[in-house]
Amino acid sequence: MVHNKKYYLLIVALLSFNLLYGQNKPPVLTSAIKASIAERLCSVLISNYVFPDTAARMALNIRKKLETGVYDQISEPGDFANHLKSDLLTIYRDKHLSITYEPALQGSVKDISYMQQAARAMKIAEQAKLQNYGFSKTEILSGNIGYLALNGFFDLNEQSKRAVNSAFDFLINTNALIIDLRLNGGGQADMVKYISSLFFKDSTHINDFYLKQTNEIQQIWTEPRSQSDLWSIPPIYILVSAYTASAAEEFAYDMQSLHRAIIIGELTTGAAHPMQIINIGYGFTAYIPFARPINPLTKTDWEGCGVKPDIAVSANRALNSAIQCVYRQQINSTDTSTANSAKWMYFIYKSKLNPYKINLKRLKRFVGNYGGNKISIENEYLIYNTANGYRAKLVPISKTTFTLDSPLDNREVIFRTNAKGRPYKMYLNFNSSLPTGFVRISKGFIKYNKPLTNTRL
Repeated sequence: MVHNKKYYLLIVALLSFNLLYGQNKPPVLTSAIKASIAERLCSVLISNYVFPDTAARMALNIRKKLETGVYDQISEPGDFANHLKSDLLTIYRDKHLSITYEPALQGSVKDISYMQQAARAMKIAEQAKLQNYGFSKTEILSGNIGYLALNGFFDLNEQSKRAVNSAFDFLINTNALIIDLRLNGGGQADMVKYISSLFFKDSTHINDFYLKQTNEIQQIWTEPRSQSDLWSIPPIYILVSAYTASAAEEFAYDMQSLHRAIIIGELTTGAAHPMQIINIGYGFTAYIPFARPINPLTKTDWEGCGVKPDIAVSANRALNSAIQCVYRQQINSTDTSTANSAKWMYFIYKSKLNPYKINLKRLKRFVGNYGGNKISIENEYLIYNTANGYRAKLVPISKTTFTLDSPLDNREVIFRTNAKGRPYKMYLNFNSSLPTGFVRISKGFIKYNKPLTNTRL
């Protein structure tokens, strides 16, 4: 394992520390205190930072700034921390390297009592449980597509393992899996390994970590479990955004390099280096990257460059893009029913990603009551309202055809228009089947059952 201590690829639990320790009175930043903090920072960089040559250049830059009086006029601790951080990052923009003024963290970094350690551990565990160990949503979408939103890689323990197993057990019978990391800022590498182990039938080399202090490389291999036989088969799509960072990037990068998943979304943050928290005195804390991943296939990592998606789209379009990919694959199914349904859904999601353009003046023509089903307009979109209270936004597919922007995504709403282009009939069509519709007439409403032939597919 990589971590002998609880080092985080990105801090997702440390926020709770502020709830445990009171704020101390800010120190008066004398020249001697600033010199002490700067020298301590240089020392921990030299001793711990993963790139020794870069650490030496960073330390030289800090010492020059100190000697030339650049820091003389700084009196606020927060400003001093920001200046130190900025001066480090001018040498190399390591996304995990940081200096902060956080007196609340001092007790958690050094000389903490047993009782304080226990209280801190309990608070972190409570926060993790309240967030369901990162699992914010599991759902089965149309077409038997599994969807899992994972917003953090929390500490690996019996409770978090249970959350992982329960989430994936719920989705085990799906035809494809979408894992949403768009709001995932990182966490523990051990949890990355535990989840990754589900997707490889055999033990697989997914990553390495180079540790600067011991000058060794630790290999990371999956440890398949009974469920791995099942999860090694379905296609996997991972959604990412510019916010996706650190451990979440590791998971996406590992799965992508092994051709086990398709990455969809935006270029990620580019924060690869595990870091440790070091007290540098007077309420100042240094976050120092002490290791770096080395992918066994690419021989590099994602630091500074991020994980490049296989399909680049904006984050808010990533889910629909992934669903469209699933249906594109299913079109080639040897099962006729599956292939026809996939063609239908592929077209709908293609339309959702690239809606047909209808101006507001033309949209207003569709407003009305169709046999108890009302069409209204909100924010330049048509809204479909049924008599029993169901409502959904309509996304244009053509001049007279729309799809529902809702979990009932296999429906189409089709309008018939008269010679003047005004809608007078509405059909609800789904899954290539014959539709049932309603007619709007001047003296009332009657149900319209005449089938509308669907020739689109």
